[in-house]
Amino acid sequence: MKKKIFSYQQIFLFIFSISFCFYLLGYDNFNFSNQSWLINGDLAQYQLGWKFYREDIWRFPLGLNPNYGITNSSSIIYSDSIPLFAIFFKIIRSFLSEEFQYFSFWIFICIYLQALFSFKIIYYFTKNTPYSLVSSLFFIFSTILIYRSGIHLSLTAHWLILGYFYAQISAVNNKDLKKHLIIYLSILIHFYFSLILMGIFFLEKIIKFKKLCFKDLISSFVIIIFSLTLMYLIGYFTIGIDDGLGFGYGIYNFNLNSFFNPQGSNYTDTFNWSLFLPALNFQNQEKEGFSYLGISGIIFFLLYVKYLFSGKSEIIFSKQTNILIFSIFLIFATSNNINFGNQNLITVELNKYFYAALSSIRASGRLIWPIYYLIFIIGIVCVFQYILNKKKAFLIISFLAIFQLVDLTPGISKYYFGKQYVYQNKINNDIVKRIQGLSKEFKEIKTFKS
Repeated sequence: MKKKIFSYQQIFLFIFSISFCFYLLGYDNFNFSNQSWLINGDLAQYQLGWKFYREDIWRFPLGLNPNYGITNSSSIIYSDSIPLFAIFFKIIRSFLSEEFQYFSFWIFICIYLQALFSFKIIYYFTKNTPYSLVSSLFFIFSTILIYRSGIHLSLTAHWLILGYFYAQISAVNNKDLKKHLIIYLSILIHFYFSLILMGIFFLEKIIKFKKLCFKDLISSFVIIIFSLTLMYLIGYFTIGIDDGLGFGYGIYNFNLNSFFNPQGSNYTDTFNWSLFLPALNFQNQEKEGFSYLGISGIIFFLLYVKYLFSGKSEIIFSKQTNILIFSIFLIFATSNNINFGNQNLITVELNKYFYAALSSIRASGRLIWPIYYLIFIIGIVCVFQYILNKKKAFLIISFLAIFQLVDLTPGISKYYFGKQYVYQNKINNDIVKRIQGLSKEFKEIKTFKS
């Protein structure tokens, strides 16, 4: 019986995920031989990084990609071309078409795993299949996921965060080992996920510091050594320390109104995600901290805050760990420039060495993601726990899911059939002339097989 239920939800989530993937990409863009949608902004960088890497010989470190750039310091890591996929598909490149791209397949994988892990997490706490399936919709239609799917493709792997949460609750034995594997996997995808997951891992250890055993110390030591080794093997350290320092900490941050601010954007437009709430102001580049919860998400946020103050049950982590994760990640995501809307509340001057250390997380607004997902998980579980009649709980979560989708309709409609990938930019004649004359300014150029 359990096996049958498992098969049913797997099929449902697969069909729903691939349908939504077609909605986001369009049928033409889902074609693995269609590169036409990967020509604008950062999208071109991802595909070009892969193209150069594919045509090059094997080198060491494995991610070394010197032809994409002008020096041997270039790596597949720094074109955000999803090293895990780039390395795998380079191995089987002889069987692939010249126009092959894996990014549409990647988006599907991310949506499906997002749906699967969210279902498993909610099912763990509720043991209610219909309730869990409906709850997974909140994660599939996550605003921060959809936003990244239109601009930063490697950053759509939010399932890594959910996968880590699932390892935390589901693993009886070798819990740390499963967390280690997810962190190592994140290193092969994008550093921001590694940063988030390792941050959570060590915050858990801090909470149990007084009870820290030898096994915990070994686990912490192993994850540091193995992570650094893996990073070296795939090319994280091909750039110098100075090149690794980035501008933007305190600028690409989280605004204190971001959970309630439906102001969104993609390559084609700036728009309001909400049907009911007005778009609010923010400062600088705080769209990196975009994390609009939606109307139902705001209800979950209230339940989340109530849980932090008075909750008794353990949801994902202990109450103390949940509070620590909320506090630390909110502080770093908000950065030293604490803003509410277009008003700067506090600016904390940082020592230059401290600022240099924080420059590795320049787009600190992204660190709000684990809090965003904990809000939904804890809020959804609390609804189930507070309502004793489980049929009524299902009706309520279904209503909240519908209400959420209605609210997010204006935003989701901006990602219809790949329209978010069409970059509309007017180039004046002076720029065109400048581009046409570039060839006369260089004695050498590098080419690759197309």
